[in-house]
Amino acid sequence: TKAVGRIVFDLFTDLTPKTAENFAGLCTGDYGFSKVTKKRLHYLGTKIHKVVEEMYMEGGDITQGDGSGGESIYGKSFNDENFERKHACAGLLSMGNKGRNTNSSQFVITLNACPQLDGKHVVFGKVSQGMDVLKKISQVPTTEKDHPRIPIIIFNCGEINDKRIHIRHDQFLDTISTFMPTEKKKEDEVEPGGSAKLQPLVGKDISEVVKDIEKEQEEINDEPESEEEKQGVGLPEDSEANKKLFELKLRLNEARKKNAKAVIEENERVMDPQYEKRRKKKEWEEEEVNKKENLKVKGLGDDKQYLNETLSKCKGKYIKQEKKKNKKKSVIGWDVFNQDTLYRAHKKRTKDLHLDKEAYEEQIKEGGKLKEEVSEDKLQKLVD
Repeated sequence: TKAVGRIVFDLFTDLTPKTAENFAGLCTGDYGFSKVTKKRLHYLGTKIHKVVEEMYMEGGDITQGDGSGGESIYGKSFNDENFERKHACAGLLSMGNKGRNTNSSQFVITLNACPQLDGKHVVFGKVSQGMDVLKKISQVPTTEKDHPRIPIIIFNCGEINDKRIHIRHDQFLDTISTFMPTEKKKEDEVEPGGSAKLQPLVGKDISEVVKDIEKEQEEINDEPESEEEKQGVGLPEDSEANKKLFELKLRLNEARKKNAKAVIEENERVMDPQYEKRRKKKEWEEEEVNKKENLKVKGLGDDKQYLNETLSKCKGKYIKQEKKKNKKKSVIGWDVFNQDTLYRAHKKRTKDLHLDKEAYEEQIKEGGKLKEEVSEDKLQKLVD
């Protein structure tokens, strides 16, 4: 066994303060021993007991160590606090549970977007450092039930600030002392033509990075593009290299605009639980405005919207309506015994019966009346 690395979490205390305090307290061990199980309320020495490939990993069972136990600082379990934040990307920290309002010490770390966990598990933090460690853990071989074949143990944990000084010795001090100079050297080696604006972003918080990108995006949008840049004039006609360089600069500038916009949208999507709902609403509103404008151009009113629809769309609507009309209604309650159902049941039972022509002709001759007595041969023939 060897140390893989350290994972640092940022906890969301705005919407989930109770859940965040539970996790922080179990990391530091401030709450001592359990009054019920007599075990220490601490993640130290616990295992990651489940790793689902490309999905998530689970850990934090401080009582059993296999995912069947767990205990919170508030007692055996506590209620779900808030479901507004979604499992939208990798590196999110949420509570593990056995159903609604059964949060204990178990936690889940996402390795990808997990919408199936939304509304069931409370998201209360994110990974700020150590995504490479998560990737290494996700590559550990597992059994059929997703249990790691190699033990993944938390051998040190705590809180990184001045409030709680519980980490007496940093187990990764030697690794970090050799790792950081190498990373610093990589940052200093900028390729020719590389952007120097990327260097000041190293070490900043994500919110500060996003603010810088937003400011830069506003400056780019406000700056008008000259006719020379659009047409590519002003360059020496005999220099093909200069023309290609100029075109490359224009492409890089456009790429920076798109990249800044994508980063801002991704940050909004992760931090805003209602982002997808608002985006879809905005798209629908824009589509409705475009439809009304098209009708106005053609001189039609809002009630003539159907005239603007294509043949394929109208055909699709008609097919959908026909399917809905012909769809069999489910029979429930006392409707099981209505006349239509009884008739269908009778028809189903009698569909395999054969007509006895002799008996039918005799019945017609006698005025349509059935005989009171039927011979055994005829009965056997009807049965066969």
